[in-house]
Amino acid sequence: MRIIGGKDYYDSARAFGADTEIVFTRQNHTAIDAVESRLGLVYAPELDCTHLRHRYVHRSGGFLVNGVEHLFSGVAIWFAGKLYRGVKHSHRRDGVISDDVEYIWYYDRFMSEIDKLDLFLKELVWRRKETGRFDQQVKQTEREVQDFFTVKEPSREQLDFIIAKKIAVAIGVQKEYKNLWYYNKEYKNLWYYNTDGLKHYEFQKRLDPYQAFQELSMFIGGVLPRQGNPMIELTGEKIMLNKHGFDKWTFRKQPSAKR
Repeated sequence: MRIIGGKDYYDSARAFGADTEIVFTRQNHTAIDAVESRLGLVYAPELDCTHLRHRYVHRSGGFLVNGVEHLFSGVAIWFAGKLYRGVKHSHRRDGVISDDVEYIWYYDRFMSEIDKLDLFLKELVWRRKETGRFDQQVKQTEREVQDFFTVKEPSREQLDFIIAKKIAVAIGVQKEYKNLWYYNKEYKNLWYYNTDGLKHYEFQKRLDPYQAFQELSMFIGGVLPRQGNPMIELTGEKIMLNKHGFDKWTFRKQPSAKR
């Protein structure tokens, strides 16, 4: 696969050889509205605390532990026709977001991290509709959170949209001010498609460079429509005869050899 534009972690796999007939052109953060795109909403499992070691900071949706505010927000990536969901764990000290950020792509790692902070899954959560509005309060189970981290195949509607828009990669990030979740407001997250930047989200934890390059190449070459070579109209008597396997002697008698 030949890649035009941008830079990402899986580019190194091109050293193993590539089919130059397959071309992936990366764009610079072209955005689609989350609701209109049918790619799904971006969210994270909701957490709660005991209020013994720390307190919940309603203003930002974080948890204050030993003077450090811990924030958990959602990130989702469509890659080669599959949906991967993860969680961004960031920190705020003295009101400033630090550079100490981790992207979590596996259920066991997520549960280990919240257990270390004495956090737990919130029992009752507001379930979000694909319309971007909150629907009703339901019980959040561990099985649901396990399913959150499970790789998803697209629905028929999603696949049709992905093919129509020729989307090979799409990145969706949730706003960190999660207090907006508690009100019946529109959910205004965007998906950025056919862009680079997967390395920033530590997506290499989910797919190594070689596997990512191979899956992307097969998806672009085998699923997404490619613009074919332009049709050339053949004209002229000689060209048309040759096209159909005829030559100048087809309807003539060839001269006999002289003795």
